[in-house]
Amino acid sequence: QTYDLIVSAVRDQDDAGIALDDLLRFMRESGLSITESMRVLVEIGKYSLAASKDVIHHSAVWADQRRQQEEFHEELIQEARRQSIRNDTGCGRHLI
Repeated sequence: QTYDLIVSAVRDQDDAGIALDDLLRFMRESGLSITESMRVLVEIGKYSLAASKDVIHHSAVWADQRRQQEEFHEELIQEARRQSIRNDTGCGRHLI
């Protein structure tokens, strides 16, 4: 129910011409996750899923989360590389 109320509020704000950053800030302050915020942008007909992901990823509102996710992904890649080197049987196949 709360999600539906947020969607309705975002739709009303968008119809009133509220700036995208303000919509994103409202969704985040209302407790929505990045994924839920993407879903709202799709539901109100503002963006496709791919476009909503791109908009949110590059927004100032979610910049702190983007940095954390990028750092986490880099750590995962590094660990996969270390595991690949340890598990290498000499046949030249690696995970990364």
